Amino acid sequence: ALDPEDYKKRLRAEDKKQKDENEPPQDPGNRAVNFRGEKRSNKTHRSLTDPDCRLVSKGTSGTGAYPGYTVNAVMENRHRILLG
Repeated sequence: ALDPEDYKKRLRAEDKKQKDENEPPQDPGNRAVNFRGEKRSNKTHRSLTDPDCRLVSKGTSGTGAYPGYTVNAVMENRHRILLG
């Protein structure tokens, strides 16, 4: 079984590793987040296990940014259809 806390700790450790400066920016329109004095954005940080994930946060104060996916989905309950 995968422990969610261990998974988040591993992702945070990977997130601290900076991207190479030679890589072109993947998302020039993404706003940077100032996290404890360190400027963090999708341009400067990436996950080594899944480079497609981005820095996300829930928007509440104190949670910080972590690698993950922003997912939007709609559920139609009558026929039990999930559109994502």
